[in-house]
Amino acid sequence: MGIDTLNNVYLDFNKVPYINFDKPWWSEKFNAEAEIEDMLFMTTGSLSLTLTRNIYAMYYNKALAEDYSNNIPELGDLYGLVDSGDWTFDKFHELGSTIYEDNNGDTTADEEDRFGLGFSSGIGIDFFWSSFDINLLSPTDDGWFESDIPTEKLYTSLEKMNTLLFDTPGCFDAGYGDEKLDTLSTMLAGDNLLFMNNTLDAIETTTLRNMQSDYGILPTPKFNEAQDNYYTYAHDSYTSFGIPKTNRNPDAAAAVLEALASYAYRDTEPAYLNTALKGKYMSDPQSRKMLDLVVDGFKVDAAWIYLETLGASYPSSFRQMLVDDMQNYASNHASMSNKVKNALKIYRLSAK
Repeated sequence: MGIDTLNNVYLDFNKVPYINFDKPWWSEKFNAEAEIEDMLFMTTGSLSLTLTRNIYAMYYNKALAEDYSNNIPELGDLYGLVDSGDWTFDKFHELGSTIYEDNNGDTTADEEDRFGLGFSSGIGIDFFWSSFDINLLSPTDDGWFESDIPTEKLYTSLEKMNTLLFDTPGCFDAGYGDEKLDTLSTMLAGDNLLFMNNTLDAIETTTLRNMQSDYGILPTPKFNEAQDNYYTYAHDSYTSFGIPKTNRNPDAAAAVLEALASYAYRDTEPAYLNTALKGKYMSDPQSRKMLDLVVDGFKVDAAWIYLETLGASYPSSFRQMLVDDMQNYASNHASMSNKVKNALKIYRLSAK
């Protein structure tokens, strides 16, 4: 969302007729995080196909999993790991961290070699906020936000991600940039990658559609076994909707928006998920089940929704810390946290 969201530019959906947020075509999770003092200026849901397409999942190459299962038996039943609740980040790291083969013999780890784990050190590592169930902003009793992060969990998570990127022989870092996700898909399809973290729209590409080996889909792993559910992150470029205050007929705009969302829920979204992804592009019934688990696990934090209003682009600054191998988490977080707290005070005053 842009900075205008909190600058008195949009109408409050909670005071607009025809919009019914009790209906399943609106994202309850998004709305709960976006609501400010009982006001909601932006929303999303079934009408935003980009929301579903930008959700992250963990892909795995079934041929490689079978090959390596002789030495790593748990690779033979990854769906079982998910069902048992044991699909954690540590387990994921354990299964792929030592898999590396220098295919081209040049003694340099590159995309022509074989790896156990594949990530993009840009947007590809943002998944951990949702998957590890970490909230950067928490709601206050009076409907505003406060920066109340479980710092011990945050620093542990950052250490896990840093170890993955910089101290794991079996991890291939494709680099920074959206296009680097395509590199990971190419490696998976070429039997050079066991696990890849990528968005659901990778399923649509010719790379995976023409893949000779089969692949499966899993949710992104949990922080630990104590975490109740699997959650997943959606890359923050999906569409959200608002009605500007300058709209001359907001009631009509709301009625059209509600109708479009309703039709998208009944027609467009099922066509994408069931007809295209599950029907045309998947042959594995268990992966279809996992796809439902992934989509249902979408989780967002208010800090991502209001990214541009917060000092130092709070969440994405942690991404940069990981990319730059900066491990002084506490001091950097303290500095950024102060900027966020000041930004929250400023916007609260301007909202009154």
